[in-house]
Amino acid sequence: MTLRHAGEVTSATELEAPTGRELAKRELDMAEKFVKALEEDFEPERYRDDYRERVAKLIEIKRKGGTVEPEA
Repeated sequence: MTLRHAGEVTSATELEAPTGRELAKRELDMAEKFVKALEEDFEPERYRDDYRERVAKLIEIKRKGGTVEPEA
């Protein structure tokens, strides 16, 4: 996933059909239904930040005077 600044995001109303033709209302309706079918509430507590946890563990090891060997 790539996050973009607001100025880099194209509005859906500015998009063109790949062939240069106008999209039919039926096509737009179908696309909207498809996107809505995939929507769900975002629950961040369902996800773990494994990277942050590994870094915190390494910091704790170093804080206690331990050494960390790089993974191969």
